[in-house]
Amino acid sequence: MKIKITLLIIALNLSFCVSSFAASYYISPTGSNTNAGTNTAPWATFVYAFSRMSGGDTLILNDGTYYQRMLNPPSGSADNYTIIKAEHDGMAIIDGRYATGQYISTIDISNRSYFQLEGLKVTSGG
Repeated sequence: MKIKITLLIIALNLSFCVSSFAASYYISPTGSNTNAGTNTAPWATFVYAFSRMSGGDTLILNDGTYYQRMLNPPSGSADNYTIIKAEHDGMAIIDGRYATGQYISTIDISNRSYFQLEGLKVTSGG
């Protein structure tokens, strides 16, 4: 009986360790939301990517121009930030020229915490 309880405790501890690993996903201006979100099969939109991501995951933007808004990525935690970064600094451009409305922002992040943006260029938009 003591062995079974010890094995159960070990198994529970391992399951908590596995669940804390963050995933990395990819997005590309030429991607498709039917893809797997990998480097060789990236997604196309932030909306789709953020709906598939969990807090603490990383979204890597392939080089190119994204004609879409970036709206509310998942929150991370103090120990595990959600990261959104360019694959190559300055080569991922988020262009909000097609965002409509008087106060529409190219990047709009509200009620979120523990996220990090790296190496992105942002143009146009509000």
